[in-house]
Amino acid sequence: MRVILLKDIRGIGRHNDVKEVADGYARNFLIAKGLASPVTPKAIAEKAAAGRHESAVMQRLTDAAEALGKETLKFALRGDAKGTLFGAVSGEQVEAALRAKGYADAKVTLERPLKHAGEQKVEVHFPRGVKGTVRVVVEAMAK
Repeated sequence: MRVILLKDIRGIGRHNDVKEVADGYARNFLIAKGLASPVTPKAIAEKAAAGRHESAVMQRLTDAAEALGKETLKFALRGDAKGTLFGAVSGEQVEAALRAKGYADAKVTLERPLKHAGEQKVEVHFPRGVKGTVRVVVEAMAK
């Protein structure tokens, strides 16, 4: 029996794959547990629509990651003349600045807060494994 997988199944295939499996396995396990559905013209049309939607989402995320490479985020913190800061820029502050620029689904994970003045590259994660980088400039301003 030909089925469309609704979830990733180890040893069989990934989500939206069309696979040929034994009739009993399909009826008694895959379809009964909601892991697959039988191949019908309607199911094929839904699979094609889901594929188009997924490719459009991936294109949007990839475009956002590329545009992010051209962005610069600036933060000004109190510091001394040597460039030592009296504070730090956290990942949450970088995410908030990205949301203000229109990158709502961007996530930033810093190993440690940015505590030094200057320019740094920060890795930004988008859904579905898309990654980008943004320049972050931290400036020390006098008291």
